[in-house]
Amino acid sequence: MKFGNKPDRRYGSHDNPVSDRIAEPITGAATEDSSPGFSFPYDVVANFSNSDFTEEDAREVYGDLVDIIDLGADTGYGDLLELPEFYEFMATYAEAVNPWKNTILLREGLEEPVDGDGDGEAEIRSQLTGEVFPLIELAHDAGLFVNVYTLRDEERYLTLDPDGSVQTPAEEAEDLIQLGADGLIGDFPLTIDRVRDQIVAEEVRSPQNPDLQFNSLSGEPPLVIAHRGASGERPEHTLEAYERAIAQGADFIEPDLVPTKDGVLIARHENALATVELDENGNIVFDENGDPIVTSETTNVADLEQFADRLTVKEIDGDLYGGWFSEDFTLAEIKELKAREPIPGIRPQNSEFNDQFEIPTLSEVIDLVKRVEAETGEEIGIYPETKHPTFFEKEGTFLDGTPIDIDTSEILVDTLVENEFTDPDRIFIQSFEIENLIELEEEFLPEAGIDIPLVQLLGDFTESAGSFSFPYDVVYNFTSESPEANPEVYADFPI
Repeated sequence: MKFGNKPDRRYGSHDNPVSDRIAEPITGAATEDSSPGFSFPYDVVANFSNSDFTEEDAREVYGDLVDIIDLGADTGYGDLLELPEFYEFMATYAEAVNPWKNTILLREGLEEPVDGDGDGEAEIRSQLTGEVFPLIELAHDAGLFVNVYTLRDEERYLTLDPDGSVQTPAEEAEDLIQLGADGLIGDFPLTIDRVRDQIVAEEVRSPQNPDLQFNSLSGEPPLVIAHRGASGERPEHTLEAYERAIAQGADFIEPDLVPTKDGVLIARHENALATVELDENGNIVFDENGDPIVTSETTNVADLEQFADRLTVKEIDGDLYGGWFSEDFTLAEIKELKAREPIPGIRPQNSEFNDQFEIPTLSEVIDLVKRVEAETGEEIGIYPETKHPTFFEKEGTFLDGTPIDIDTSEILVDTLVENEFTDPDRIFIQSFEIENLIELEEEFLPEAGIDIPLVQLLGDFTESAGSFSFPYDVVYNFTSESPEANPEVYADFPI
């Protein structure tokens, strides 16, 4: 994949912006105080806290990494990311790393939040120290591309410059581009695209700089990856959000995928269509009118009386959630729902679009991309993520208690083949879990006769039991008494 070889659409260039093959692990923070929950790879914590975990076990799981660093239960990313050998180790199975932006532009917390835009609300809680952790340089030295996440425009996601002034979203993007980022992942793709275009306009079109080379690994401008579409301006994971992102210059749109009861993949960040409050015993809390207390929603399902009986409590990747879940609805029923803005307190303008847009299927997302290509010649990439594959295939149940038993990886491959969207330059499959990627590589993709790049996501590593803190399939396979649990699946996988 050529990170950054992006044409200027306004001048009629229709070149394909991507090629080659990529697998990307997302990395956490390099310092323990960068942010709670980003400092520790949870599998390392769990394994080395186990008194029965021997050196032989460590070598079987982590391979040569045991010789690179003295692994232990307190091993954090700060221990690993300083070592060139660690990047060389990642380069044995990946072609890129996706670090959190705070890992590179180091910052410290403020004693009191600051009102950066004068609206009376103090929302900025950190300040740049002026230090830059050389992650991009270390990764490039190992031949790894670097895509940085997640860039957002709202004040609460910004920081102060070392001099105390507010760092704007454009300045943040420009800093990362100048440092050599190969791709930027954000909720406002237009902001990133404008910065990229401005750099090209000022440098390339200048007679003094006819052959501008970016600091990226390829020397090309970075890619713009639209996080859940243009989710800063439209309710996330809707065709309208994806189409707006494409119009704003995104090279890729990123749909998260969950299944319906009848096995159709739809675009939602989670299978929870709306969640409700639970008490300390895991029971649903009702208000004085007998209604559940809704805590979050990406659809209007909680307002629809015909689906009141779908409200339930489920354990997903070790945590209890109350709400309505995609796997308990057929596609026809999903099409009765409308999308809503999940963070209205931060993005009230998006709430104006509540209850206007449908919940799209993966096939409909592909149709959108094909339509854009037919109309403009632009070849946009799709970057789907399979959510909770272990839950859907092995642990989860429907409302009646019967197993869900849906393999989302298999359905994803079947859907791509059926829709003739299997160009490895335009489709990458990502997952926070490991086992389903191995199954894709060894089973489903070869059987389908296609070769699609796979992306290993690594997220917010904490000592909590949240599914974003560690690959849940690892926990399941090493701790479950189910006959389906199989720790040997990781024998040759460098984790």
